[in-house]
Amino acid sequence: LVIGHYAFYHCSSLQGDLRITDNVETIGNYAFWGCSGLTGTLSLTDKIEKIGSNAFQGCSGLTGNVKIGGNLTKIEDSTFYGCSGLEGIEIGETIETIGPQAFYYCTGIKKVKIPISTEYYIDDQTTMGYPERMSFNYCSSIEEIEYTKGTGKTFYPLDLFYAGTYRQGLAESAHESLKKVIFEDGIKEIPYYAFENCSNLETVKLPEVLEKIGRNAFYGCSSWNDEIELPNTIEEIEDSAFYECTSLTGNFVLPENVKT
Repeated sequence: LVIGHYAFYHCSSLQGDLRITDNVETIGNYAFWGCSGLTGTLSLTDKIEKIGSNAFQGCSGLTGNVKIGGNLTKIEDSTFYGCSGLEGIEIGETIETIGPQAFYYCTGIKKVKIPISTEYYIDDQTTMGYPERMSFNYCSSIEEIEYTKGTGKTFYPLDLFYAGTYRQGLAESAHESLKKVIFEDGIKEIPYYAFENCSNLETVKLPEVLEKIGRNAFYGCSSWNDEIELPNTIEEIEDSAFYECTSLTGNFVLPENVKT
């Protein structure tokens, strides 16, 4: 079954939950654009193979957590743009890329679960580096990020902004609100600048087979108040990785395998 392009475009008086049944394989572009009267949860099945761009844009009344994965490999441009009522998103292991503005202005999201290998937009060089096309721009309420292993590769969500500052993607949007980060066991690398100046970050769970912590990864995370336990697999801790993490506690033991 296919829900076509613009099928329920701007049907703003529709109400209640939006449950996509197992027989739906494709949701077209702008299919539910502007259905702001939907005030329940959004349920997507693992049978869906494609969700078009702007499919749920402006569905600001949708609430709860949404799981995106199954047969999908990409979240298209502006799919959930302005879905400000969503509280959590779980991005499945099959998702390889997330398009520009996919979760733009999803200001209610508090928890994100995402493969560390999933690629997403940082900024758009064609707009002189302005961040308006970032996948997670203005997701300003995120309190917890959980990274899963994904394909085993690590996506570096970092680019050099045209004015000389760094764009950090998902963590950048959550700077003021981010309190907890979890890395699934099996992740081997934490990217450079990953959580720089996330000054309210309190808790970090590191993976057991971690091998590298990138430059400035936790720079300025001054509220991180746990004991830090580095696994014995660590080989590299790059410059300023824990610079001014002034609240770290407990006995610190440097693993024997550390080379740099």
